[in-house]
Amino acid sequence: YMENLITKTLMYSNIPGVRYDEMDKLALEVLLDYGAVTFPLDIAGLAKKMGINLIPYSSLSSQKIQKLVEKNSTYKGVTCPRRDSNGGLRFDTFYNDIDITPLAQRFTIAHEIKHVVCGDCFKKILTEEDEVLAEHFARSLLAPQCMVIYQNEKDKNSISKHYEISLPSAENCYNAVENRKIKFGVDFLFQFEKDFIEERNKILQLP
Repeated sequence: YMENLITKTLMYSNIPGVRYDEMDKLALEVLLDYGAVTFPLDIAGLAKKMGINLIPYSSLSSQKIQKLVEKNSTYKGVTCPRRDSNGGLRFDTFYNDIDITPLAQRFTIAHEIKHVVCGDCFKKILTEEDEVLAEHFARSLLAPQCMVIYQNEKDKNSISKHYEISLPSAENCYNAVENRKIKFGVDFLFQFEKDFIEERNKILQLP
């Protein structure tokens, strides 16, 4: 187990930090583009606005689920692009609502949104980097660090509650914010984050 963990840690460290920054920016752009600026995020509503058809595993036969899992090597979820009757592009996101928690389901859908936005779902095989960045994107979409700072969340429990994410994800977000405070200062926000909050407040007609 430890060897596998060390290998993954080294692999993730090879992903340039700018790629994570790109995911942070992309997540905020998606939220603004579709007017999804209240939290906890209505992830199903966002997916619908984006033309993503959410299909729970519970609506499928056991044979269909088995084929999906075997083909895509994942049991949490997968997105398949298709053309509709008018030739328009649509996306079917299948997600596991049978044996993962509702919070994990939310995270899975957010993860799959990254694959749609970045075009990963058109690839035959996703890379480890695709998946790692999708995990980061999902956290940034559901609980943007700038909102955690702006709303002065005190601990992982409040983050988990207010953004409807799991405690491990909330702890990850909390630690990232605390590291930012140490490095840049308590109220530090990047310009793109300030812009997001400003536009969000305009949409919500907040002062």
